[in-house]
Amino acid sequence: MKIKLWINQLSASQNSALIIRLLGFATVIFIYTYQAYRFADAMPVNTDEGSYIAKGWLFVSGIYKPFQDYGPWTNKMPLAFIIPGLAQYLFGPGLLTGRVFSIVLGVMMLAGFYITLKRFTHYWLALALLLIIALNPLLVQYYTLATSQIIVAALLSWFFVAVLGKNRKLWQLIAGTVLCVLIVFTRQNMFPLFPLFLAYIFWAHGKKAGWISAGVGLMIIIFFHTLYWPNILDIWSSLLIGPLEFIARALRIDLSATLAGSSPVLQANYSGLSKLISFWEGARNHIIPIIAIVVSWILWPARKKWKCDADFKDSVFLSVTLFILWGIHFSAAFFGNYCLNCYSGYLAFFINTGIILIVIAYPSLVKKPGLIRSMLLAVLVLVLASGVLFSANIPLENYIKTLPAIVIKNNHIQYGKIKLWVYLMKEYEISFRISRIIIAAGLGLISGLILLLIASIVSFLGKKKKVGFGLVAVGLLVFSALFMIHTPLMGYNEQTLYSCTGVLEADRDAGKIITENSPPGSRVYWSNSVSPLPLTYILSKNQIYPPQLSGGAAFRISGDANLLLKKGFWNEELASQWKDEADLVMMDGDQQWWKSDPMSKYFKEIAVTNPLLPCDPFTSIHIYQRKSD
Repeated sequence: MKIKLWINQLSASQNSALIIRLLGFATVIFIYTYQAYRFADAMPVNTDEGSYIAKGWLFVSGIYKPFQDYGPWTNKMPLAFIIPGLAQYLFGPGLLTGRVFSIVLGVMMLAGFYITLKRFTHYWLALALLLIIALNPLLVQYYTLATSQIIVAALLSWFFVAVLGKNRKLWQLIAGTVLCVLIVFTRQNMFPLFPLFLAYIFWAHGKKAGWISAGVGLMIIIFFHTLYWPNILDIWSSLLIGPLEFIARALRIDLSATLAGSSPVLQANYSGLSKLISFWEGARNHIIPIIAIVVSWILWPARKKWKCDADFKDSVFLSVTLFILWGIHFSAAFFGNYCLNCYSGYLAFFINTGIILIVIAYPSLVKKPGLIRSMLLAVLVLVLASGVLFSANIPLENYIKTLPAIVIKNNHIQYGKIKLWVYLMKEYEISFRISRIIIAAGLGLISGLILLLIASIVSFLGKKKKVGFGLVAVGLLVFSALFMIHTPLMGYNEQTLYSCTGVLEADRDAGKIITENSPPGSRVYWSNSVSPLPLTYILSKNQIYPPQLSGGAAFRISGDANLLLKKGFWNEELASQWKDEADLVMMDGDQQWWKSDPMSKYFKEIAVTNPLLPCDPFTSIHIYQRKSD
C-alpha cells in the first residue's frame, strides 16, 4: 500500500511540476504575443512588407511565377514571398493577415528556441533566456512585420531543434537538412549555412549521415532550381564573377548587363559617422546575444578541457556560422551602398543563435579567467557601454540638454550654471549634433568605468570565494543591458509607434474603398511611397504593372525599357507608357506633382481613402479614373 501511495504522490508531484512549467512557458508566450499585437496595430507599413505580401499573393494564385520574365522583380528567394502569400491566399488579403501570421511564426520560433535551450540547461534558466527574447521590443517589432526575418528565424530555431545535441537520429538530421535548404530558399544571404551544416554533419555524425544529408539537400536544391530555371540564377548573378562569368553570359542571366546604361534612382551615400552609429545601433538592439557570443569566445577553453565532445562540435559549428553570417550581412549593409539602416534588421535573422551558443558552451567555459581574459572582458564592458550609449544619443537627447557642466573658470569651479552641450558649443564651437554624440559616448564610458569599479570591489570582497573580476564585470553589464530593454534607450517609447495606433483597421478600411472603386479588369497605375500592400485587395480582378510592387527600389534612370521590364524594373519611359494606357491611377501624398503632370487632364478623382497611417494625412490614397471620351 505504501508503494502505491508513493507512486501516486510522485505522479501528482510530476503533474504539478509539468503544469507549473507549462504556465511559465504560456506566460512568456503571452508577453510576446501581447507586445507583438500592440506593435502590429501601431507600426508603419513599409515597402518591403507590402512587396512580400503582394508578390506572394500573385505567385501563390498563379498569376505570376517567381523569376518570370516581365513579372515582378524577384529580388529574394521564392519562399520569402510564397510563405506570406500563402497566408494571404488562405485567410484573406490585408495587413491583419500578414502580421497575425508573423506573430504565429514568432510563437513557433520561441517554442523551437525553448526546446533547444532546455536540452542543454535547466528548465527555468531556459525560460529566463526565452523571456529575454520575448521582452526585447525592437526584436519583437522586427518579427511582427510580415517580412522574411521572422520566417528565417522560425525555420532556424527548429533547424537547431533537429540538429543540435548528442545522439541525434538520422531522421532528425534529414529534417534539419530540409529546414536548412528551406532557409536558403527564403533568403539567399543565408546560403553559407548549408555548406557549414554539411561539414558539421560529416565531422560530428559521420560519413553515412553526411552523405545522406548532402544527397537530400542537393536534391531539394536541384528541384527548386529546376522549377525556376534558368532565371533563378539571377539571384546568384552577383556571385558569377571571374571564371564563372561565362555561365552568366551563356544563360543570359547577367543582371548587370540588363541594367547597363541605367542607374538606380535611390543612390545612398553614407558618411563614416552614419556607419558608426548604425553599427552600434545593431549592438544596442541585440546587446544580450552579442555579449553572449563575445564572452563565449573570450572564455573559450582548450580542446582537452571540453566536458562533452558533442558540445564542442556544436559550439564550433555555431561560432563559425555566426561569424560568417555576421561578416556577410555586415558587408552588405556597410559596403553594399543601398541599405545601411538594414544592419540591425539583418542581425535579427540569426543573432539569437548567440544565446544557444553560450548555453551549450557554458559548462566548459573558463570559470576562473586569468589576467589577459579578465582584461579582455573589462575592455568588452567599456567598449559596449560606450558604443551603446553613443548610438542612443538621439533617445537621450532630452536628458543631454538638461545635463549641467562642471566648469573651471578664472580658477573657480562653476557647477550647474551652464549646460554641458552649451559649454562645448561656446568653448570649442562644436555643433549640438556632435556634442550630443560626444556626451552620450562619454556617459557610456563613465558607466562602463563605474561597472568595472563595482566589479573590482565585489571581486575584492569575495576574494576567499574566488569571485572573478572579469566575470563580475560582465555580469553587471548583462544586468544593465536587461534593465535597458524596457526604456526609451532601446527605442521602446518611439513616438512613431504610439501615435499611429489603428493601423490594421486603417488598412482594412482603405482596402474596402479601393475595392469599391476599382472596376474589374481595370489597369491600375500605382504611385505610392508607403507600401503596395493595399493592392492585394484588388489583385484578383485588376491588372497592375508588376515592377511598381518594388517601388523606387526597382526604378532606374535611363536604360533599355524592354530589358528592364523583362527583369522586373521600370524607368520613366515605362512610367509614361503605363500612365497613358491605365484606367486608374492611385497615389498618396501631395497631389501638386500629379496636377502638373500632362496626363492628369485625362483623369478625374473619384475617391480618397482614409490615411494608411492614422497620424499622417499624406498616406491617404487618391484614386483617379480615366475620363470617358
